[in-house]
Amino acid sequence: MTMTPENSANGRDHPVETDGFDVAAAERNQRMVIGSKTKFSNGAFMSVSGKEKTLILPEMWFVVAMFLTLWGWEYWRENDEGKWELIDARMGRVSDKSFKRLKKSPGTVPESQWPINPNSGKPEDPWKPTRRMVLMETGGATLHTFVTSTWSGCAGVDDLIADFTKARKDHSNKYPVVQLSAANKQSITTGDSFKAPCFKIVSWEDKKDLDAALGGQELVVEGKEPVPQQQVAVAQEQSSPKPLSAEDYSKASGGGLHPKKRGPDGDMDDDLPFASEFR
Repeated sequence: MTMTPENSANGRDHPVETDGFDVAAAERNQRMVIGSKTKFSNGAFMSVSGKEKTLILPEMWFVVAMFLTLWGWEYWRENDEGKWELIDARMGRVSDKSFKRLKKSPGTVPESQWPINPNSGKPEDPWKPTRRMVLMETGGATLHTFVTSTWSGCAGVDDLIADFTKARKDHSNKYPVVQLSAANKQSITTGDSFKAPCFKIVSWEDKKDLDAALGGQELVVEGKEPVPQQQVAVAQEQSSPKPLSAEDYSKASGGGLHPKKRGPDGDMDDDLPFASEFR
């Protein structure tokens, strides 16, 4: 079967879909979360499975599937039953050169329709900057997907991407091994100290074990009610959101400007809540 550049990601090939059977097989391997969801909450990393939470100890190391890392924006909304649903997303692989990286909110929701942030009492753009990254525990095949929708969390993933980019030429056909930790940061607005997720590269490992554990699974994020592209410009004209500039983003990355949100499980969560029906 022939391969094309757009079906290769960081050295991993993906066969061209030729008929309905290929499409069905590809969709079966698409997941919003591979393995357990992992989040950074109250200064610590937690693995979440249903209502169960497991603390990830600082001495634990993880291999990172860099080619699967997703970068972009997600729009979640609470429905009438009190469940959170992913309405729309603008997510793409960091390794995909054709993916358009939006530094600002897609702006598809008029400001008059913004939900009220329970912490600030002010309307807030429902589009959140988001990163999704697949990890595997070293010495085993247990998979996790780290998900964050805060500026400081996204900055932690972006720092890892930068470190990986600088060193990958010296470590061909290998994935970075990282140690998860909490870095001390200080808010540029209040001066308060807070914890932010940090991913320090401590080693490198051959790709084959993680690729085998993944078994062809892919991270894919698709909303239930995606906004048609032709409506985006109209919505942007009708609203007047004030997304952070590139300079503000740089400051916010270390300043924790994005408020924490209380998730459906009641804790102060760094990440947006997730719909129960994700695969």
